[in-house]
Amino acid sequence: MNYTFVYEQVTIYECIVKESQSDEPTCPLKLLHAYADVDSDENFYTCAWTSDDVTGLPLLAAAGSRGLIRIINPVTAMCTKVRRHYY
Repeated sequence: MNYTFVYEQVTIYECIVKESQSDEPTCPLKLLHAYADVDSDENFYTCAWTSDDVTGLPLLAAAGSRGLIRIINPVTAMCTKVRRHYY
C-alpha cells in the first residue's frame, strides 16, 4: 500500500502488480481510501505505517500542524483513533 497527503487529506492506494506484454511489470494504482479531516486548516506533513497489535492489519498514522495524530485503518476505511501530540 502507498499513501499521499496534501493539506487536510490523506489518500491510500494499493499497487497491483501485473505482468505486461513487455518484460517489465506494470503497477496500476487502486484507490482504497481518501480521508479528509473535518478541519480544512489541518496540514498533514507526516505519515507512517504500523500494524494493529491484535489483528496484524496495517494502520496508517498521520499527523500535521494541529498536533493531532490520526490512526487510519485502510481495511475498514475509518479513522480509528485520534491522539494529541504535545511538543
